[in-house]
Amino acid sequence: MIYIDFHTHQINKEADVKSIYNLPLTEKPADFSEQHLSIGIHPWYINDNNNQFSTIKLNINHPNVKAIGECGLDKLKGPDLAIQTEVFKQHIRWSEEFEKPLIIHCVKAYSEIIKLRKDLKPKQTWIFHGFNSSVETLNQAIKTGFYFSFGPAILNHPKTRKSFINSPINRIFLETDDTDFNIKELYKKAADLKETGIDEFQEKIRDNFNLILKI
Repeated sequence: MIYIDFHTHQINKEADVKSIYNLPLTEKPADFSEQHLSIGIHPWYINDNNNQFSTIKLNINHPNVKAIGECGLDKLKGPDLAIQTEVFKQHIRWSEEFEKPLIIHCVKAYSEIIKLRKDLKPKQTWIFHGFNSSVETLNQAIKTGFYFSFGPAILNHPKTRKSFINSPINRIFLETDDTDFNIKELYKKAADLKETGIDEFQEKIRDNFNLILKI
């Protein structure tokens, strides 16, 4: 059975791990054969250099690029929120044009992003990566069609753990993000939290993955 690592900044070459590697703009998709990739501008690293947009446009249609992002809004770090929002909206346009899901970085801006989805009514799937907000926010986002990727915080962050336990299994993924946490160990602990067998849990996550990536 395959372990899906939905969002990572590290390459995992294990045969039973399938991941979406967050491709730095300094790297080329062609250098990563048989590796699923995402490409986007993290809100921390937005600058006024048009090369960022040009690089994405050059690589976005590569067959290995399966998702747009990570991108999004961060109220604690990065440029002014108005600038972040304009860049995020460009990622939304790319997501719709190229029919690829959107992997979203969000810090203290869940209400703004949920409202954007309500207003824009996009056809593509939006996924909050590293989701760490409350059950109330989770439920609001579920009503608007969001998916959620959870990281190791489900093990040591009570609010995140509670949201994970209350999340519908057909809307979730697991990820290692920029940590060195073992994705297989995360699956075992996540399955225990969901009170389900590891094989059944893996199958559900794989079905979610195949559905939104259309593979």
